[in-house]
Amino acid sequence: MLNVMIVDDEEIFADFLVDLLDQLGCTSSKFNCSLEALKNFIQDPDKFDLVISDLLMPKLTGNHLAEKMLSIKPETPIVLCSGYAGTLNLDSLLEKDNVSFFDKPDIKHNILEIVDRLRLC
Repeated sequence: MLNVMIVDDEEIFADFLVDLLDQLGCTSSKFNCSLEALKNFIQDPDKFDLVISDLLMPKLTGNHLAEKMLSIKPETPIVLCSGYAGTLNLDSLLEKDNVSFFDKPDIKHNILEIVDRLRLC
């Protein structure tokens, strides 16, 4: 069973991901604050098999959250998502094999593929 960290300041979208992952047999931990998610990750980085994070959040953006998590546990699979990525430069993050980016409207199919791939590892 995969344990997934969901980080999104939009409650409705975070709940959508929790429901989707529950249907796939995953366990989810939902955080609406990126700083709280980072604190939890630091306490136990091996707890999470996958991190799904919104990009645009107050206090700590998703790309900075991903960078901090990867500095602690470089092999952590991370999915960044956004309805609007704007001018954020994700090139250095997306060069890593374990980091992906998806637009929020298209994320359901992509999450299914990632969960299936992680289950095979």
